[in-house]
Amino acid sequence: MIINIKQLLLQALVVITFFLCIFSVIKMGPVFAQDHSMHQPNLSASPAAFRGIPTIEFELFTSGGKKVTPNTFSGKYLLIAIGFTRCEHICPTIAANMAAVLRNTNIPTAALFISVDNERDSPEITDQYAKGFDPRMVGASGNYQALVETVENLNASFVVTKSSKSYVVQHTPDIYLVDPSGNFIEAFAFADGPNKIITALKTNYEL
Repeated sequence: MIINIKQLLLQALVVITFFLCIFSVIKMGPVFAQDHSMHQPNLSASPAAFRGIPTIEFELFTSGGKKVTPNTFSGKYLLIAIGFTRCEHICPTIAANMAAVLRNTNIPTAALFISVDNERDSPEITDQYAKGFDPRMVGASGNYQALVETVENLNASFVVTKSSKSYVVQHTPDIYLVDPSGNFIEAFAFADGPNKIITALKTNYEL
């Protein structure tokens, strides 16, 4: 009888732990985590999780100390993504998708990759990273407050958590499409692929 009670308690503990894990994933929202070489996706992440329409306002810097604002890309459609250069899977997919859009459309389009890991990613490092996918891409970063304001305007999120044993960066993994007037059009999950973005770009261009 004692053995059975212990077994029941153990099973109950396993069930409770399982539901707590599920709850913690749901509660995290649309973010991805990087812990050294491990990228842990939140499968519930989706552009549909936006709370309101993103505002395209930012003041960051790229190589050579050049300021980057929405006016930098005036007259062009713009793709924006946030991430960091040491990410091994998610961010390269995002950057590759943006580069593929640039290569496969004749519509005037620019792409901006913003690193939220400004402690390790200088504007020069971020720009070099972005241009590794396509020389027309721009990489930028800024101080912590500038990054917070930029990401909040996008209705996105990022968190950098450091300890003696780990360095974790969490961020929204979406790509934002902006029209030549600086108005938000649509957001795409990193797994959507470039074709979906190109279709939205052409649809808006032909309006």
